Amino acid sequence: MIICLAGLLNFAQSGLDAATHLTFHGNPIPVNVTLLSAALLVGIVLVGFIARKSHKIQRENIEEEAESARESLMPGVNGGARVADYGSMANGDEEENRGRRQ
Repeated sequence: MIICLAGLLNFAQSGLDAATHLTFHGNPIPVNVTLLSAALLVGIVLVGFIARKSHKIQRENIEEEAESARESLMPGVNGGARVADYGSMANGDEEENRGRRQ
């Protein structure tokens, strides 16, 4: 897109040259500031557009991954565990808690 815009704006070169010499009496600063402002505006718009699309695509990928994820039990939890067994490993010492359950 930038290359296309640069090619199209090359047609405006003769008009900008005439404005520099006739309207601004050889002072290129107003034309340069105008071109700089236009380039800055286009650059900001393009970066904003790409950032929004990137965020949207990343969010869609996360949602898609979450939808396809399988539900599974936490490691170390038996499928037939009693309600009283949940939370019995409060201090994280598995050997000690295993002895209490038996």
